[in-house]
Amino acid sequence: MTRPPSPAVSGLPRPAVTGAAVASRGALKRARSGMPWLRPDDIVAYEGDGGPFCDLKDDAGLSVGTALWDQDSGIRARLRSTTRTSDPLGLLITRLERAEHRRSALLAGNVGQPAVRLCHGEADAVPGLFVDRFGTGLHVDVDTPGLLPWLDELLAGTIARQHSERVILRRGGTATLLRGTTSTQPYQHDRLQLEVDLSSNDVRRLSAELDAMTRLRPFARGRVLDVYANTGGFGLHMADAGAQQAVLVDESPALPERARAAAAQNGLATKIDVVSAEPAAWLKQVQSSFDVVICHPPHEALAREKAEKRAVDIATSALKLVNEGAIFCARSASASLDDERFAAALQDAGTQLRRRLQILARLGPGPDHPTLAGTPMPPSILVMRVLNTG
Repeated sequence: MTRPPSPAVSGLPRPAVTGAAVASRGALKRARSGMPWLRPDDIVAYEGDGGPFCDLKDDAGLSVGTALWDQDSGIRARLRSTTRTSDPLGLLITRLERAEHRRSALLAGNVGQPAVRLCHGEADAVPGLFVDRFGTGLHVDVDTPGLLPWLDELLAGTIARQHSERVILRRGGTATLLRGTTSTQPYQHDRLQLEVDLSSNDVRRLSAELDAMTRLRPFARGRVLDVYANTGGFGLHMADAGAQQAVLVDESPALPERARAAAAQNGLATKIDVVSAEPAAWLKQVQSSFDVVICHPPHEALAREKAEKRAVDIATSALKLVNEGAIFCARSASASLDDERFAAALQDAGTQLRRRLQILARLGPGPDHPTLAGTPMPPSILVMRVLNTG
């Protein structure tokens, strides 16, 4: 984690719309139907100084909206508005405040220092900005560099409203401490007192899984396997909700210390076992059985054929560890494999083992991770009961 000087407000006037981009008809049709991203091949022409905001026009020169512009990104323009404004940064600040206000209902009645996603990029009409609150800490992920010079101004209201004591900015593979002296942040989730390293690459993944962790608690029983455990959250929740034992498997070097510390803090030390291993290889070797298996590999950029093969391979190995009546929870490792195709791939794996899978629930990210209409849905965790057929 690097720590350059905090990017203070530059004192420059707020950025204006200083460019104009002409998009192809196909791209504009997709944009009007809800897809807010335009890639380099979607841009026919551009004139301007490369500033963060540009007019988006059709091939007849008619304006169709305003976009965030990024000359060097694989997403060249992010549709921000269908109208032009003289203060595009001010509009984003207003939208960020509204996104926080919508989350206030989700936090009503919470005690302690809960976790919630405050802003979910395009789905909250703030393109390229993702803000996660964990207790009194903020994890800020910026997908477009055009916002960076004005980040302090953009976030000032959020930091004040959330009483944030530490702020981490992540841009690509670099984490920058903007406020506070450490990236370690305590927070509360459901009944558990936990900690997160806000500089970690896995914060966005953790944020997306929090709702599913709570919703899986009623299925806790017996021996639980949390494979691709990441922070170990699923296993910890299962142990707290009544499971006799939870085995956490991941190759993350940070998992053992953090999981054991969290287990001890929450009175679960005797229920948690941590295995440091590459999960796919470990699944092929282990000789054991479990009453609940939760298999949630991180997303990978895989072609559909490879994604389906990986899903079948992992699921076949994991299904060997469960018997009739067990609960099997799995998520695709690729956005190219939607829930229906993934369910079919899982059943193929079950057929090899003479099992059928009864789908009980589909757990996607929670209501603090809205999906913009017209864009692909993120993969769900499919909750299934295992039925033997002979």
